[in-house]
Amino acid sequence: MKKLEYRIIELCDNFYLKEFERLNPFTGPSVYFHLRTLDRLSALGISKSLEDRLFFEYLYATLASWGMHRLGPKGAKLVELSSFVRALQKQRDKILSLKEIKLTQLDEDELVI
Repeated sequence: MKKLEYRIIELCDNFYLKEFERLNPFTGPSVYFHLRTLDRLSALGISKSLEDRLFFEYLYATLASWGMHRLGPKGAKLVELSSFVRALQKQRDKILSLKEIKLTQLDEDELVI
């Protein structure tokens, strides 16, 4: 059995993963916006998504609902939406270069562990 397959099986049998599933912490807006983001990405593809305002709004809302933006002086902060969009669009070529990579299909020597 490959090392990666073993690790996947080990993770699935892991107590913490089972406890995570039992607690089901992702509900409400976090699931809603995550699914809308994935739906939009699937409908448009990566290239067109990087030009689509609604995709970025869903992605931004997903990150916020996951706690990536906290009120007050402490905690994670998202930049303004327009800056967020520009930053990702600047990385367009790098993002598109990752398009065909699937983590489950990488050889062990291609993984950084």
